[in-house]
Amino acid sequence: PLEVRYLPKAAGQWIAGSLLEKLAEDQLDQYHNFTWPTLALSRWLSAAEVTSPGILGKIVVVDDMDLFMGIVQQIYSRSELFRELCRSYAELQALGFDNSFPPLRIHDSKLDNCQSPPGAPQTCGELWILFLLLLPQHLRAAVSEHLAHPDLSSEICKMVRCPWALPMEALKETLHIALSAKQSCTWLAADGNLAFGPQPAMGLLWR
Repeated sequence: PLEVRYLPKAAGQWIAGSLLEKLAEDQLDQYHNFTWPTLALSRWLSAAEVTSPGILGKIVVVDDMDLFMGIVQQIYSRSELFRELCRSYAELQALGFDNSFPPLRIHDSKLDNCQSPPGAPQTCGELWILFLLLLPQHLRAAVSEHLAHPDLSSEICKMVRCPWALPMEALKETLHIALSAKQSCTWLAADGNLAFGPQPAMGLLWR
């Protein structure tokens, strides 16, 4: 139900570099009332909007919406992190933040049949959240230190049952190759501050 379109190496490096540049420029003091999931999503969506959601939205393609939403519901039921990010996404949209992004389709654990607004990239807000969680570590870390654990993307993929578990893992690997880092950056000591060094030891927010 999901695939990553072919992305030339130079284009992938430009996209990754553009995201990192926007995230580094982001002023965190404007988000002082936000919880960390809301802060992370606002930073991710702002960076995506500057880079061009039209371009990013065409990298990960939904071939079958019904099958994709089945995958999303599996992750939603198993991951507290995913549910937190969905709640934060809904809060941001209620505030009118980044109206160029589509609405969520899961509300109170129930699937909604709402349609994306005309011109909105991709099909639903959950795809943009999943996109964030499947990014390479250096990009997740640039968004938030809470998303910097090296195993996060793999653990999200493990929440998907067969026959879609292996395709999800392949999707993650394809994204990691397409948006690979030029340098061996590893994590952020604090949101928005790039650091280099050993991997952080932090708990993952899933269950």
